Amino acid sequence: MNTISNKSAATILVHPIMSEKAMQAELQGQYTFYVSNDATKIDVKRAITEVYGVVPTRVHILNTDGKNVRFGRFIGRRTHTKKAIVTLPKGKTIAIHEGV
Repeated sequence: MNTISNKSAATILVHPIMSEKAMQAELQGQYTFYVSNDATKIDVKRAITEVYGVVPTRVHILNTDGKNVRFGRFIGRRTHTKKAIVTLPKGKTIAIHEGV
């Protein structure tokens, strides 16, 4: 079932992930982003193309469950998140570290 999403790129891409593992993956042309929980691979690909002007070759989606946490006697749960690992063509880069 093909559905066309009318979401904007700003609501699909939440923010890039800046960790040591993500920085190492950037050397191979893979960029990691937090994305909205209802985003699909096609939505992420369109959003990257719209924002950065580069068409990704591959998009991987990872759903991560929120961890159970305690704050004193109160038990809670962190929110569920969705990550997207975007692979770009060889020789293409995007500037996600501007102003850092």
